[in-house]
Amino acid sequence: MFNKQTALIIDKDSISSKAIMRVLKDDLDFNKVIIVSDGKEAQAELKTRQIDWIFGEWEMPDMQGIGLLKELRNNPDTMEIPFIMLSSRIDRSSLFDAIAHGVTDFIAKPFTPATISEKVKRIVRIKEKRIAPRITPNKKYPAEFSLNSAFKLEGTVSNISVTGILISTPRLQQAMLNIFDMGDLKISIDDGLVIQTQSRLIRMECDYDPAFEPETHILCAFDFKEITDKNCIILNNFLNEQRRLVMSK
Repeated sequence: MFNKQTALIIDKDSISSKAIMRVLKDDLDFNKVIIVSDGKEAQAELKTRQIDWIFGEWEMPDMQGIGLLKELRNNPDTMEIPFIMLSSRIDRSSLFDAIAHGVTDFIAKPFTPATISEKVKRIVRIKEKRIAPRITPNKKYPAEFSLNSAFKLEGTVSNISVTGILISTPRLQQAMLNIFDMGDLKISIDDGLVIQTQSRLIRMECDYDPAFEPETHILCAFDFKEITDKNCIILNNFLNEQRRLVMSK
């Protein structure tokens, strides 16, 4: 995933910067990791290289990390680069200021290697969900979510992507399902194939489809949390076929 990407670490503390570099190179397989000690060196690197990730110390010798963050977010060429702020001490006001100016995440010092890895993976997951194209199927495909042996939600696929699904289902008569519940999801597609995945409910809302009587149906959004390689292949083949059908109309 990261073997073609370059990370820039801005930190005067060589111990922490080298610790981050080891995680990025050894655990996440980044192609290149550049370490600089201040904002001016960071600016020079950004002008001459393609940088995909930035890990920036809040306190720098020549400028604050927030200053560099503001500069990057005001530049169309760098405004989308993930910026992870590093600090051993950030007051509440500064924290809100960084959030307001588009910081991607924070890492408090001291940190563990697992913290670095989890932060990067979390940012990637969020980005994938945000940009993953949603496909509206050409017909009503059955979907079934089983929370346990006592509860089963049945409906049809409203839209679907590589990261999740929106299911239209009759309104629940009893409060048996809650946000963040995990369960088994099955999606029946053509040729008798079934996509199976562990999924988590992340949103519920009204379904205003004119085909239904008002207030009779809801939409349930699920994240795909665990999916085998076999089911991933079936899912991608299904999405590609649905795209082909849309383009052929």
